[in-house]
Amino acid sequence: MKTVVPLLVVVVSLLALVGGDGSGAYAGSGQGCTTCHFTHGAMGPQLIGAATSENLCLSCHSAAGPGPEAAVHNQGPGFTCVDCHNFRYPHGGQVNYAGNTNLAGLRATIDTPANGPLPVRFESRGTDVGDPPEYSFADDSTQGPWDGICEVCHTQTDYHRYNEATTPHYDGRTCTSSRCHLHSTGFADPHDSGLPCRTCHQMHGGR
Repeated sequence: MKTVVPLLVVVVSLLALVGGDGSGAYAGSGQGCTTCHFTHGAMGPQLIGAATSENLCLSCHSAAGPGPEAAVHNQGPGFTCVDCHNFRYPHGGQVNYAGNTNLAGLRATIDTPANGPLPVRFESRGTDVGDPPEYSFADDSTQGPWDGICEVCHTQTDYHRYNEATTPHYDGRTCTSSRCHLHSTGFADPHDSGLPCRTCHQMHGGR
């Protein structure tokens, strides 16, 4: 009995990690519990292998990591990865208000700086990658709801503001494509991110 009880504890703990609201979204992703969680040697809460959930994300999503490089949104104070992403669903996503699954582990509701919790619907990566324009980063519906991941927080930007129809600006496109707001630069304005001018502008013959 002395060996059975600890074994049961371990089994129940692992089931808790993969079931319910846990990391069951990893199914089919090639990831497993021990990709993020460590029974021994954990450094952070929930047995994660880093001091914070953000450090855990960046252990893969950095220039030296195996995942696509990412940086935290640099246009506001105190943003972290988990403000937008639920790290329990890193490669799946939460079910949004329409009953569909958000891509890229995005939360179904985001606590925005100006308007509190708002629903997010992110089911497409935009037309640049062959996805539909609707329910992508920002589709600027003239009647709302403004529920794109780039729209819900913005209240002072030139384009894609929450609860206000603005001048169309690459609606339905892939905002994080190679010529726009790269995740690796914290979604910075292309003019500030160090991209070459010719990424967007034609030196001769442009319009």
